[in-house]
Amino acid sequence: MERVRQTHALIQSQTEGSLVIFSHGQFSRAFLWSLLYPTCELSADRMRRLRNFTRGFPFPNCGILTYRLENGRFWHSGIDISHLPPELVTY
Repeated sequence: MERVRQTHALIQSQTEGSLVIFSHGQFSRAFLWSLLYPTCELSADRMRRLRNFTRGFPFPNCGILTYRLENGRFWHSGIDISHLPPELVTY
């Protein structure tokens, strides 16, 4: 979660616009989850909730989730796997 916080800080220091974050599924889900629940403090309960989220929210390898920063707020797309042949879609 520290990497997620550092990524938020780095992005907030940039200008507005679209961005791409290349990472593995666990980080991608943690980053998305932190956008959905931004005001929660880090605790054992919050980490259990994150674990439940990651178990219930499959994120395919090489999936693309586009983010946009606008007026200090993040916006995100759905997960795009249209660039992958069906036989290469793995979780």
